[in-house]
Amino acid sequence: MRYLMAALLVAVCVPTAVAQIGFVSEKDLQATVEKYVAAFGKLDIATMDRMETDDFILVQDGGVATKAQQMASLKAPGRKPHNVKFVVSFGEAWVVADSAVLTGTMTGIGEDGKPEKGAFTHLLRRSGTEWRIQHSHYSTERAPAVAAK
Repeated sequence: MRYLMAALLVAVCVPTAVAQIGFVSEKDLQATVEKYVAAFGKLDIATMDRMETDDFILVQDGGVATKAQQMASLKAPGRKPHNVKFVVSFGEAWVVADSAVLTGTMTGIGEDGKPEKGAFTHLLRRSGTEWRIQHSHYSTERAPAVAAK
């Protein structure tokens, strides 16, 4: 019975996913992420707010923030644009119905010129004709752990 249910699930979901992929340009998804990280780099809070879903969640280097917490942090007194330029390299992309996942690596270069490398995963949701960010996960590159002797 379990195999029958799994086969039925695949039979129903896969054609829908394949049909949806045909209507989605991977370049459009990538452009959405590039616009979003550029807005973050300039501390363009209004653009970020529009591009995030209301239930947005950010996970960064082990910390978790809701959209409200993230926006409060970005609007904190004394917070200034950090003018970070991001170089984004996309990896895999998956689209199923009104959801898409993009992975990749990113290097942020601040005003000091020092690069900070990391990896990301973004979950996007289609809202009408546009894609919005529902979940972002960033991890900055760290030196490999040294095995204890």
